[in-house]
Amino acid sequence: MFSRAVAGLNIKDRKEEVIHIGDNPLVDPPFAGIYGASSILIAEIRAADAASIPELLEKLNS
Repeated sequence: MFSRAVAGLNIKDRKEEVIHIGDNPLVDPPFAGIYGASSILIAEIRAADAASIPELLEKLNS
C-alpha cells in the first residue's frame, strides 16, 4: 500500500518523509514500521476529523 501511495515521488528517507495515520494500535504502527514509515496513532474520533496534518497535530496536542 505504501509503495503504491508514494509511487512517482522522490522519497529519500521513508522514516522522515512518509507518515501513516491510523486508529488501530495492533495493526497500524507495525504496518508502517514494515515499510519504514513513521506513524501517528489516533485514539479519538474527534482528532480524525482534521482537514490537514497541521490541524491534526494541533488537535492531538490540545
